[in-house]
Amino acid sequence: MAKNKKKKKSNKKVYLITFLLTLITTLIVFGSATAIYIKNKEAKYKKEFEEAIQNEKLANKTEDDEEGEEDDKKSILEIEPDLNTLDGLISVSKRTNILLIGTDGGRADTIILASYEPDNHLLDLVTVPRDTYHPVPGYNLLGQKKINAVYGFGTRDGGGDGMKTQVSQILGVPIHFYVVANYQSISAIVNTVGGVDINVEQSMHYDDPYCIPPLHIHFEPGLQTLNGQQAMEYLRWRKNNGFEGAGDVPRTQRQIEFVKTLIRKAISSFKYDEIIKTCYQYVSTDMPMKDVLIESTTLFGFQPEYDIESYLLPGEAYYDDLSYYRVFSKETEEMMIEIYKKGLVEDEDDDKDDEDDKDDEDGEEDHDKDDKVEKDKKNHEENDN
Repeated sequence: MAKNKKKKKSNKKVYLITFLLTLITTLIVFGSATAIYIKNKEAKYKKEFEEAIQNEKLANKTEDDEEGEEDDKKSILEIEPDLNTLDGLISVSKRTNILLIGTDGGRADTIILASYEPDNHLLDLVTVPRDTYHPVPGYNLLGQKKINAVYGFGTRDGGGDGMKTQVSQILGVPIHFYVVANYQSISAIVNTVGGVDINVEQSMHYDDPYCIPPLHIHFEPGLQTLNGQQAMEYLRWRKNNGFEGAGDVPRTQRQIEFVKTLIRKAISSFKYDEIIKTCYQYVSTDMPMKDVLIESTTLFGFQPEYDIESYLLPGEAYYDDLSYYRVFSKETEEMMIEIYKKGLVEDEDDDKDDEDDKDDEDGEEDHDKDDKVEKDKKNHEENDN
């Protein structure tokens, strides 16, 4: 009986991590487990289909067909993906990319790409500043040239699907799913886990009486436990009253650190059922939820304190009638190559090291044999003399 309880508790923990890493702090890993499940099913159906086609071909095979197949095999072997290019890395990667979208109404206020590599339990978070300059054909108004405006472009070009398409163009990688949540979701989760300890780095005082509801942010620097409402205010702060502020980049970096802290707190709280119910109330996603737990065993071994790494979209802030963030395309590609190489290239290097070690051992054995033969030969000559 105790064993069954332990198993149920373990499954709840996996289920919780799944939810947390997807809901703006994360449902990330949840999505990867879903994607793996979908990919496995697709692979199964594809295999069955290919076997049926192969059986039909075998029944009608001629000598010319066999020669053609040999040529095809040689061509396939000659073409290997270039793991120094992003396209090559994507073609062999098992990564699942999920776009996390935090909204404050009709626009995306927070945009984070969560990229999960299941074999090595690596989670990489790439923040895309909401002021990122990214014009979309057909939307030429001044405020529509920022990436955060895409969310409000309507059902055809906007929403989660529209955001996936446009952010994918910026980063140069496929985005498999999206997750949309508002700040109320964070507030609810923080209250559920009993607050989050945050070291507020500076005084924060901002008031917007015209916001609906009115927004009032007041913090003094230092370590403090934030409740749900305070956490929401902390995440939204960009500048103090009477100041221009430092733009959106510092805020996005602060949000990423908050995400990591909340994930750790939620996992250690053991309030799995409550958090799962809370997540269900606030998440909007295109990820299929059915049968996720079947594949959620990929989460075992995931350690938030070690396995999460964060990045900021390379670029710079500038002003042209409005505040914008200019993307550095070359540096962005280099960053994504770095992310995609993690785990994948390390595994290949480990295999190569193992082969080199084996070659070294074989070489040492051959050297020892040669020494023994030389020694026996010398002893034999001395005995003859």
